[in-house]
Formats: sequence, structure tokens, C-alpha cells
Amino acid sequence: LSAFVRVTVADLNGYLANQCYNSSDVKIHPIKQVTRVPEDFFLNQDGSISILFQTDELGTLLDGPVYIRLSQPDLRDLNTRNPRA
Repeated sequence: LSAFVRVTVADLNGYLANQCYNSSDVKIHPIKQVTRVPEDFFLNQDGSISILFQTDELGTLLDGPVYIRLSQPDLRDLNTRNPRA
């Protein structure tokens, strides 16, 4: 993941309200907060990246695995905001 985007736990928590989806690609509003930056992700056809969380980590058991989708503009913003150390 770090080869594509530099993201923090705080950054991911900022995207929960608008860019979080369950395993059926339905937008959800989880009540749990992000506590780690996962290494699991997948690339989407439009160039966005979806960061994958385990079942029950952010959503409910019924949601299955949950992901936060970061668009190309989000990726550029995050990489600008979080420069390489």
C-alpha cells in the first residue's frame, strides 16, 4: 500500500463517513473507528484504491469485509499532505 499512497489512521478516519463500503459495494456509515492502516488493498479500474478491513473491524458481521475507497484526487492529496520521511 505504501508504494501507492502515504496514509495515516487519522486520514482514514476522515473518509469513514463518505467513502466506506461493505462487501456488497453498498455505502455504509460504520460506528467503529479505524485503529490501524491495513496492508490489504485492491486497485479499481478507475485508478482508485480500496483499503480493505477485516470482517467486524469497522462494520458489523453482516457487512463482511469493509473497504474505504480513495479516488485519484484523494491519493494526490494524501501524498502531498504526508511527504516521504
